[in-house]
Amino acid sequence: MTARQKYSSEDDANHFPWIQFMMVAMRSLGWSPEVFWRSSPAELQAFAACLQPTANVFDRATFEDLQQIFPDEPRQEHANEIKEVE
Repeated sequence: MTARQKYSSEDDANHFPWIQFMMVAMRSLGWSPEVFWRSSPAELQAFAACLQPTANVFDRATFEDLQQIFPDEPRQEHANEIKEVE
């Protein structure tokens, strides 16, 4: 058995979801076919994982709490510096 036969059998091709990864790479990541085919399956999986929504998204109440703790207004010690520039 040659190396080509060993590593490119039809059975092996059916184990990796090439079509799905192609769609993600080209539609969501904007990759060209050349970039897609130069990437490894591990790279494809890593980039696809980045597109998955995370479970750690906070709700509106948490967002408002964070706004209270970290307001967008300049802190008092920097307020004078900002006024001097204006």
